[in-house]
Parts: sequence; structure tokens; C-alpha cells
Amino acid sequence: MNFQKKFYDSTTLLKLYRGILKPRMIEEKMLILLRQGKVSKWFSGIGQEAISAGATLALDKDEYILPLHRNLGVFTNRDIPLTKLLAQWQGKLSGFSKGRERSFHFGTNEYHIVGMISHLGAMLGVADGIALGGVLKEEKKIALVFSGDGGASEGKRVISRTFDGNVIGAVLVNIASQRCLRAGGDRLSSRCTLGVGEVMVNVAAISHRRIQ
Repeated sequence: MNFQKKFYDSTTLLKLYRGILKPRMIEEKMLILLRQGKVSKWFSGIGQEAISAGATLALDKDEYILPLHRNLGVFTNRDIPLTKLLAQWQGKLSGFSKGRERSFHFGTNEYHIVGMISHLGAMLGVADGIALGGVLKEEKKIALVFSGDGGASEGKRVISRTFDGNVIGAVLVNIASQRCLRAGGDRLSSRCTLGVGEVMVNVAAISHRRIQ
């Protein structure tokens, strides 16, 4: 393999690699436990680790992220203690929501993560509100929100993106492709998914200095 480091140094590349590797190792273990019947449900994000890890590491620790149920890399790269994260997944009292919410439907203000309501674009308006708050406080912060591609066909996506483009200008959106589990997506949604995905990769690359 002819690997080109480009403008990344070895320290940054190792940090990115570890950021991808950790959620993958958890994913593989959880899928084994799922097949053994030791856990009842697991929302796998295998294959999406690089998007979650790269986007999270490109942001400052105090910038808010609104992930989905398949973005494990967001939680691990915010350095949430695994004992508390596992307790949340298992619905234990020692979890973030003390067993009142599902595995990934939770947020933690301490780590600047907002729990998801729905993957169909429901969190876009929430991200707008967070980013607008930063703008009004004259803070140079952004908000990162994830959405399923079915949400690309929702009216709230159009309203949210129009509001951000004309008023805020501080929200990054990553639309995840649900190729096997499509919910209401059409050809337009697929094109939108590919386009935003490419933009997200470029944003992570442009922000590489913030990772160091």
C-alpha cells in the first residue's frame, strides 16, 4: 500500500487510528454477545467509525454534538468512562439516565452530547438552537448534528438548513446513509446523503489542526 500522510503528522494519525479502533473493538464484542443471547439489542455502527471519530476529534471538547444510535465513536472520543457508558447501555442506576432511557437515547451536558429524539431530522432544529445561542453570546463555536437519510426528505430539514444558512452559519450536518434500512428515503435523499458526506469529510480534513 502506497500510503500518503499528506499534512498529517504521525501523532495525529495515531490519535485518529485509536479513535476509530476503540469503537470498533466495542462493536465486535457487543455483536458477539448479541449472537450469544447475552444482550437483547445492539445498534451496530460498524463501518461508520471513521465518520464519528473524525468529526468528533475535529471539534473542540466544549462544542456540542447531536449523534444518532449508530455513532458510538462520538461517545468514545469524548472520553466518556466506559463503566458509566456500559451502565447506560444496560439500563443500570449508575448510567447517565439511571435506566430511564434506551441505550443511545441519552445526552450528557458534561461531555457536550445531546441525546437523539429521532434519526429523521428531528435534531436539526435543536442544533440550530444550540448554534444560535453561541452566536448570540459571540462565541466562535459550531454544533455538529447527525441525521438519517430519510430525514433528507423531511420539511424540517429544509427549514433548518435554510435558517442556518441565512442566520447562523455554524451547524455541520452529517446525513448517514441507511442503504439497507431505508426509512422514507428516495433518490433525492441518496444524492443529498452522498453530497453531505463528502462535505463532512472535507470539513474534518480542513479542521485537522484542531485535532492536534
